Amino acid sequence: MMDWASWEPYLPLLLGACFILLLILVWAMARAYREAKISLFFFIREQAMLRLRRLIVITVPVLIITIGLLVLWLRPQTRSALRPVPTPTLTPTTTPPTSTPTATSTPTVSPTPTATPTLTPTPRSGTAVAGLPSSMLTPVADAVTPGPEAAFADITFAKGVSDNDPVDPATSFPEGITRIYAFFTFEGMSPGVAWTYAWYQEGTEIWSRTGAWEHGPQGRIWVFYQPEGGYDVGEYEVRVYIGEDLQQAARFQVVPSSTPTE
Repeated sequence: MMDWASWEPYLPLLLGACFILLLILVWAMARAYREAKISLFFFIREQAMLRLRRLIVITVPVLIITIGLLVLWLRPQTRSALRPVPTPTLTPTTTPPTSTPTATSTPTVSPTPTATPTLTPTPRSGTAVAGLPSSMLTPVADAVTPGPEAAFADITFAKGVSDNDPVDPATSFPEGITRIYAFFTFEGMSPGVAWTYAWYQEGTEIWSRTGAWEHGPQGRIWVFYQPEGGYDVGEYEVRVYIGEDLQQAARFQVVPSSTPTE
């Protein structure tokens, strides 16, 4: 079954095809109506009226579908998509007795025992963590307890996505931009683990979603938020959780169009 991320890029093509089909149907109905009114022969007028009725029956559902697709495209949207990122299989490494082995964000295989950097499931310095997203008020049914190695890596913001890679990554975006993407990698995840991503504007929650994990044990995932009318000037933040534990939080700015962006 195709999800939103799979078929959403084709939505403009579907809309365009529906509009063209509507124009053809309207033209055909106008021609049939004119023929039914001005033809000198009764038989031709009857055939034209019959053709007009059939065209109306076809046009009505096409018009309803077109309106539905247009509403779906224009409404605010937040969706996620996933493409697993190949990661070398972790191998045991020698660590000091006092350390606890954890999953690494970019594991490497070495012929000699070496310590490897670990994901830090804490927000960046200066990021507010008070309060939980509102979507957490509805618990995930039969949620699975995450393993100790479950973690998300740092968040990267971008203007677009190409082959599930960020396009024009930045931390500052121009006013009125319609969609901003947040990319982050993950590992150690299990199906059914509760996770949440939330978007904030000037410290106020504007969107959040909590659900059961269904994207595999490791890889890269991206989400986006598309506010109605585009982004206003201000400071925004994205937070991602595993269960109720904040894993990562990062901020970006939306600045007036005349201000250079990074």
